[in-house]
Amino acid sequence: MFRSNHYQLQRKKLIWKVVSFLLVLVIIYFLGGVILRPASGPLNLAFRPIWWGSEGIFSGGQAIFDFFRDKNQLAVENRRLQEENNNLKIKLLASSQTESSNDYFRSLLGRLKDNNLPIVGELIFLPNFIPYQTLLIDVGKNNLSQAMKPGDLAVATGGVLVGRVAEIGAWYSKVRLISAEENLSVMIGPKNVPALALGAGAGNFKISLPKDTVITIGDRVLAPLYNNLLIGTVRNISKNPSQPNQEILIKTPVNLWQLKWLEIYDAKT
Repeated sequence: MFRSNHYQLQRKKLIWKVVSFLLVLVIIYFLGGVILRPASGPLNLAFRPIWWGSEGIFSGGQAIFDFFRDKNQLAVENRRLQEENNNLKIKLLASSQTESSNDYFRSLLGRLKDNNLPIVGELIFLPNFIPYQTLLIDVGKNNLSQAMKPGDLAVATGGVLVGRVAEIGAWYSKVRLISAEENLSVMIGPKNVPALALGAGAGNFKISLPKDTVITIGDRVLAPLYNNLLIGTVRNISKNPSQPNQEILIKTPVNLWQLKWLEIYDAKT
């Protein structure tokens, strides 16, 4: 009984404190303006520097935020414009390349009508798919308007001798790489140094010459028996003091694994 009365008394005290606090707030709200108005001038003067400082800080922070926001938006816009510019360049290059290819192949219609033009064959398989250093092209006896025979020269764009026709089928033909030849007569450099090249496969050749023969890396190597066509350039020269000869590595300038077209010429022309 006593404990219950004690709790009720404490509860009444708490309620009275809350009501009293709310009454004080109401009185301050209604009378504060009248009481504090005379002191508003000095208070404003006293707190004005603090207000100005805080206002400056917040306005400065806003300015910094706006600066970085605008800078980020400008960077995004610049990236977008750069991507559009790159896409336009790619489209222009592709268009120009397509038109050049069309002009080029319009001039090489040997498989259709003009017997004075070379036969153009598209590669079906590259050398990594066909064994024995051979390529496969999509021209044969049934889709040619002019004769093609074994031994004809297969030439890549730029006048690079890649191989010779080895076999002619009904709808396709095989081209054996010139780098599969065991002994190939060649002429090296501006002085046309004669030599015998040993085919090392995949567009590579090896030549052995006396040490005092002047050969320079980058010299062109031609095949005089095959219409004087280019077969490669000097890529490496190795000299051993204990050996009388220098070993020369020749490599075709054509990437055989990216070839798409070959021109077929008569070896006598």
